Amino acid sequence: MEKKELLLIATEIMLLTLLPSNPLTFDTREVKAETQTIPPIEDLTPGYWETSEYMIGSVAVGIILPESNGTIDPNTEDWTDEEIENVTREINYTLNWWASQNPNASVKFIEEIHLRVPTSYEPINRPETETYLWISEVMDYLGYENVDYSYQVRDYVNNLRDSLGTNWAFVIFIVDSGNDSDGYFAGGGCAAGVMGGPFLSMTYDNGKQYIGIENMDWVCAVEMAHCFWADDEYFDNPTYSGYLNVSNVPHSGCLMDRFDRAHWCLSGASHGLTGTWGQVGWRDTDGDGIQDIVDTFPRVFINTPEITRERVNVSGTAAVTPYPNRSPSGSQRNVTINKIKSVQFRIDEEEWLNATIIPTTIQKLMRYPDTYVEKETYAIVNYTFVTPELEPGEHFIEVKTVNSVGNEGFANETVTIPEPTHDISIKTITPYRIVIGNNTSTTINVTAENIGDYPETFNVTLYYNTTQIGTQEVTLTTGQSTLTFNWTTPSMLGNYTLTAVASQVPGETEIEDNTLTYYPIQVSIAGDINADGTVNIIDISKAAVAFQTNPGDPKWNSNADVNEDTVINIVDISKIAIEYGKTV
Repeated sequence: MEKKELLLIATEIMLLTLLPSNPLTFDTREVKAETQTIPPIEDLTPGYWETSEYMIGSVAVGIILPESNGTIDPNTEDWTDEEIENVTREINYTLNWWASQNPNASVKFIEEIHLRVPTSYEPINRPETETYLWISEVMDYLGYENVDYSYQVRDYVNNLRDSLGTNWAFVIFIVDSGNDSDGYFAGGGCAAGVMGGPFLSMTYDNGKQYIGIENMDWVCAVEMAHCFWADDEYFDNPTYSGYLNVSNVPHSGCLMDRFDRAHWCLSGASHGLTGTWGQVGWRDTDGDGIQDIVDTFPRVFINTPEITRERVNVSGTAAVTPYPNRSPSGSQRNVTINKIKSVQFRIDEEEWLNATIIPTTIQKLMRYPDTYVEKETYAIVNYTFVTPELEPGEHFIEVKTVNSVGNEGFANETVTIPEPTHDISIKTITPYRIVIGNNTSTTINVTAENIGDYPETFNVTLYYNTTQIGTQEVTLTTGQSTLTFNWTTPSMLGNYTLTAVASQVPGETEIEDNTLTYYPIQVSIAGDINADGTVNIIDISKAAVAFQTNPGDPKWNSNADVNEDTVINIVDISKIAIEYGKTV
């Protein structure tokens, strides 16, 4: 094996040992697709630890060029404009090459470049095992402080993805080695990519003798593959990796096997059953032009519909479906970059109409360990719609949701619109007082309601026992109306029953609720507000307790409001006092 290959292997092993293990656990509950009861749906979107799970969709690329300021290490390197131009050219070639390899993966790269970011170290003169020193300072300078450099980088990558609105993100650190004798870090090594991200690092000329700046594109392409879980292929035995957990192809003669510009190819192309093609997540089993990982069908759930006369109010939830994560490494969460694009409904197989969709809000970890930010997501949406007016009888409601790759999910519900009815009722009888003197005027409120489907005009009659108090006509299109009746109590003392009756309207069959009774109304002598047959200090005391109160006050006592002016005051107490000493 050549020296350059040994150095690359050693570099990657050293860098991987520096990264902390994942300290978080994840909720991977499965969701059963059924209507009526909406189950809990976990966060389906890539999170803090999933920054480059598969190379499908949009990718943010942070390109960072550190510059020593000589504070700790002597400054031996200074980025020149020509070097920066070379780096830009080579990186762009790499990104364009990867984006062109599988058009059906819709790979798009968006770059953010940070030039000459200060550090007190001279990175090229430090061993690769001390990469964390200058990376940590660079991240500090960019505003990402944390307990460990790997978290600093991951904080930056998550913010980069969020700010640029991409599916994935990773960072390329490029160390100036223009003045270095061999283009290697102290102790060897010139490039390494962290398996699964979030970054790769390389020197400017990647080992002058063996590779050089003119081949940075190839080095970058290899290390990028590592960030998306692809293994090297210069070993004898196959290894399994990636979201799809497929095997690489040892000694494939392609990109991950050896440095040879004549072999800029990807093993496993274009089936993805093995090789780099499959390890970065590219596979289209059914040949429909959609990669398997995103070729899933969304789910849609319907809440119990609410029937309001001839219309139906429907609400529910639609959610994308993640492809199972079979990776032997990383978070192993099932995540998807799919989104819900639309929710539609139709009645009885007629035309599809659009429902209103509302994105849900999820908590996303943006900075380790506990900085969360609320983010809207269309991976899970709520929807609502109201049907057009429907004829009485059964109707078949279908709901369809479409995800970002055009796949559809369906749910349905059968509802029954009842025949329109004529139906009125008496809802309440509310006397102002329930203990009242004989031969005294009082008010009684009666609430009537139209609970049918037609406007109605009808009479409401109020009785005490069998004697009519009064009749009022009411017209109701829908809803309720409260009628006020004036009643002069009889001379005879005792308990009385109030009865309110709504006259039957044409076509009404349910008339049990047209009549309502209230018992008892106690008629006693004037001033006897507790109905014990005597006007005494007890009655005055009860009025005094409620003194200066109004309806709704905790101490309010309507029986003590003798003149029914909605306040208990000296007038009421005086009226009771005038009757003091009287008895039945």
